[in-house]
Amino acid sequence: MMYDFYKILGVERNASVSQIKLAYRQKAKLYHPDVNKSASAHDFFTVLNSAHETLCDEKKRKRYDLKLDYQHFHQANS
Repeated sequence: MMYDFYKILGVERNASVSQIKLAYRQKAKLYHPDVNKSASAHDFFTVLNSAHETLCDEKKRKRYDLKLDYQHFHQANS
């Protein structure tokens, strides 16, 4: 199962790149391993970076959206 990057960043699927970057910066401040010493902070920060990188790149985002649509379709029809 893949992560829902939109939920992780707390943005809508039609969010602009500037909205995604803002959401990323806000969450990065909370979950950066230098700031947040919890055991799961590093892992979450890694996923957060992947979400940011994927959703801010137009080609990666389109590819990700297709995979997410397929996953949702497959789950709904299982």
